[in-house]
Amino acid sequence: MITLDTIDSACHSIKIQDSNGDELAIDASGFITANINGTVTVTATDLDIRDLDSSQDSVEIATAAGQALSIDGSGFLTVNVNGSVTVTATDFDIRDLDHTQDNVAISQGGNTLTVESDGSINVNSAEDAYDTWQTSTLTATNTAGEIAASPLANRLRMIIQNLGSQDVFLGEDNTVTTSSGIKLPKCSSMDVKLGAGSDLWAITASGSADLRIAEFRA
Repeated sequence: MITLDTIDSACHSIKIQDSNGDELAIDASGFITANINGTVTVTATDLDIRDLDSSQDSVEIATAAGQALSIDGSGFLTVNVNGSVTVTATDFDIRDLDHTQDNVAISQGGNTLTVESDGSINVNSAEDAYDTWQTSTLTATNTAGEIAASPLANRLRMIIQNLGSQDVFLGEDNTVTTSSGIKLPKCSSMDVKLGAGSDLWAITASGSADLRIAEFRA
């Protein structure tokens, strides 16, 4: 056995190696490195990554499906998706919308709000269709008479046509007069959205007027 009191790098060399051929060596920078003959399995579960260096370290966060997080050239964190992504969130914060890249539609039942080039907001409304309608008549006189006394159930709209030679005045009950009612001139018609719970009465100043009524509902 030879005992060395002093190890001189000029004339001594020490190799640390295990039975698998894996050995430690000192590289040109003075660091101890490992020359691995085979594979190494890392069993550690808690690795300290507080000293990562962007110039030499790279960390990838990915799922088994290949979906990975990465930092793009602008420094933003992006997701590289391999396949499709289903978003289940129902509450999004839209306080930071930008008109140059964001688009929000507000609609209900086919009616959509749009912003025009002058900044005004308009409504594109889908015309409703009516499934049921009925007609009736009334001879209006200088005594108030009720229009559509037996109204169509769930009525949404009415058209009143004055075919007579006298102007007619319309009100909500039998107290209507020529001075308080809405004037429906002779040879004219009125289109109004009026539910079945709203009454409509008619009166003339004198003489009579032939009224034709159409009621509509969905």
